[in-house]
This record gives sequence, structure tokens and C-alpha cells, in this order.
Amino acid sequence: MTDQPIQPQAHQAIYRRWRAQRFAQVVGQEAVVETLRNAVRTNRVAHAILFVGPRGTGKTSLARILAKAVNCTNLQDGDPCDSCPSCASIREGRAMDLVEIDAASNRGIDAIRELRERINYAPTDLRRKVYILDEAHQITKDAWNALLKSLEEPPDFVIFMFASTHPQEFPPAILSRLQRFDVRRLTTSEIEGKLGYRLARSLAVRARESGACTAGTSSRIAARIELVVQANMPEFHRKRPLARNDSARARSGFSTKRCTAWIGSFCCSPTAGPISM
Repeated sequence: MTDQPIQPQAHQAIYRRWRAQRFAQVVGQEAVVETLRNAVRTNRVAHAILFVGPRGTGKTSLARILAKAVNCTNLQDGDPCDSCPSCASIREGRAMDLVEIDAASNRGIDAIRELRERINYAPTDLRRKVYILDEAHQITKDAWNALLKSLEEPPDFVIFMFASTHPQEFPPAILSRLQRFDVRRLTTSEIEGKLGYRLARSLAVRARESGACTAGTSSRIAARIELVVQANMPEFHRKRPLARNDSARARSGFSTKRCTAWIGSFCCSPTAGPISM
């Protein structure tokens, strides 16, 4: 028997490793979650749904969880079990009937025509085919016109889900056919709780309360951005607990006030400029 070389395990970003997999794990979106769970319980999920909100607040995660819920074979009070074959295939990216499309790079009429031709084929491994279009506001006017009829009367086994930060750029005829859910920003306390739980469990980080507060204060806009920043903390502190200013120092030496201002402008403005030193 020959020794096989051990393949190093690929590193995965914290926000991907700890992405919510069930409605019960979603933080701070109680109204949206309860509405979706009630729709799943009563089998009244709309065939076209729009998730709206700032970047990094969980729009695509909610769409994936809903895709699990409509295909789950062991629903638990409207929540997917995340363990049945359907849920596992979606979680691991193996589901052929869950199609995620980056509308920023597939925004033209040719891409939409190809999509329109595929939707009439019955699902192969799931009960419902789900199409998730991210950054959907970048789809062109001609492409929207090509999709309009399919969006209005899709096959019974097809669900469209759109995620966007700029719903005002959707054509009115499209918006009138979508069920809209607004995903809000998380509060400071919600982000502190999320960061404390995720970092403590995944990275074995012991953070003093003041350090966690600093992280939460600088990340009121998008939880994902703060998770990316905090991923550097284990390498930064190593042999000691986090101190109050470590979160700011880990951001390449920027002060907490400057990072807060820049993160806010980055999340709110799609044309935010470079950081001024």
C-alpha cells in the first residue's frame, strides 16, 4: 500500500463558510423570513420574486434558501431541513435545476433568449426549476422585453428570483409582475451577535467585548463586508485576545472612523472612489 499525498484543503472565505442555509439562520430579516415561510407552508410561493437591498445583506442567500424550501422533501414548519438529497445538492452546488445567472455579464437579448428556450424543459433532479438572476437591474431593455411573456406565464415548475440593489432601474412592466421583498441593513447589535458567534466558532477567536463593539460599529451597512475584514483577525492576533483597536488596525492601519465612512460610501454608492490615505 503506497502512501497517498495529502491534498491541502482549500481556504474558504468566512462569509461563504457561514452563509445561512435555513430561514432560522437568517439574521435581522424577520418580516421577510416569516412571509416566505408562510408562503412555503401554504404552497403559495410566487412564480417571480424580487429581493431588494444594499449589497452584502443576504438577498442571494434568501433566494437559495427559498429554492431549498420549495424543493425540500422534509420541510420543518416552512423551513428546509438542509439534509435531504434535494437540499444537499443545492447546498453543494450540484443541483442541475438551480440556475444562478450573473445578469451583469449575461444582460443581453441573446442570453435571455437562450434562457427562455431552456425553461420549458422539465426539471431533472428537483421538483421545481429555480432561476436566480443576480444584479438583475443591469439587464437591457430589449432583453426584458424578450423575457416578459415567459415571466408573466412561466411553466408551473419554474420559479424566477431576482436580486438587485437598484430596483428603480427595472421597467415598470416587469416590476408589476414581481413579488418584492426589501432586505434591510442589519443593526449594530445584530452584526455584533453574528460576528461574535461566527468568528468564535469558526476561528476560535477570543474577542473582548470592546473589540466586538468596534467591529459592529464599523459595519452597520453590510455584514458581508465586515466578515471579509474580520477574516484577517486570526492571523493578526495569533497569541493574544483581540483588543479594542485591533479591528481598526487590521484594516491596514485605517482608523475606525475613516473605515466606517469609507464602508458606508462604498455600500451606498456604486461609483465610490479609491480610499484616500
